[in-house]
Amino acid sequence: MSCDPISVPDTPADIDVHGEILGFVLPDTVQVNSEVVVQISTVNPCGVVSTRVAQFDDTTGTGITRVFVPFFHVDPGGSCPDQGTTTSVAESLAYSSVGVQTVAASGDETRGELGFYTQNVLVVPSFTHAPVFHLHFQFLDERGNPRPSYPTSMHFTNRPGVSSDPFPIVADDSGIWDTTFTDTIGSIHYTIATAHFTARRGITENGMIIQ
Repeated sequence: MSCDPISVPDTPADIDVHGEILGFVLPDTVQVNSEVVVQISTVNPCGVVSTRVAQFDDTTGTGITRVFVPFFHVDPGGSCPDQGTTTSVAESLAYSSVGVQTVAASGDETRGELGFYTQNVLVVPSFTHAPVFHLHFQFLDERGNPRPSYPTSMHFTNRPGVSSDPFPIVADDSGIWDTTFTDTIGSIHYTIATAHFTARRGITENGMIIQ
C-alpha cells in the first residue's frame, strides 16, 4: 500500500489529507440511543501533526446513514519518522430508532472508488451483554473482495497473563476469522496485521482488514 497522502479538494496541498483505510471495526449490535464506537486504522503520511475523523451524512439514497473519513493534518516541511506506521482513530454516534443501520469508512472522496467500505450495525431496544470478548473479522483486498485463507498475525498489548508476542491466525475459505474468549478486564487492546483496535467485553466487534 502506498503511504503517499491524497490531497483533499478545496484545501491547501499537503495540509489536510485523507487517511488510507487499513481496518474498520464497529459493534455488531447496540442498544437504541447508546454510543456506537467506530474504529478506523490508517497509515501515517509524511509530516503528520494530528489525526481526526470527519462524519458526513449520506444523501445519495443508498441507505448508508453515516460516512466516516479519517484526515491527517500535516506539516509540508516536517520530518517523516512515523511515515508508514499505523494509527487508530475512533469516533462515535448514536441511533434513536431501531433497525439495521449501514455505516461506511472512506479513504477516498469519490464514492465507488477504492477505499470505500461499508458495514451494518443492528440497533435494538435492549439486549443482554454476554461476559465474553467476540472478534469477527473479514479479510479483504483493496477492491473489497474476500481474501480466502489469508494468513496474518495478531497480538494483545494489555491482556494480563497473556503474552504480547504475535501469534499466527488464518482466515477461513470465505476470508473470515472469528474468535471468542473470556477475560476479567473490561477492554483489551489488540493488533491484527498492522491495524490497532480496542475490544470491549460483552460486545461482538465486527471488523474488516484491508490488505
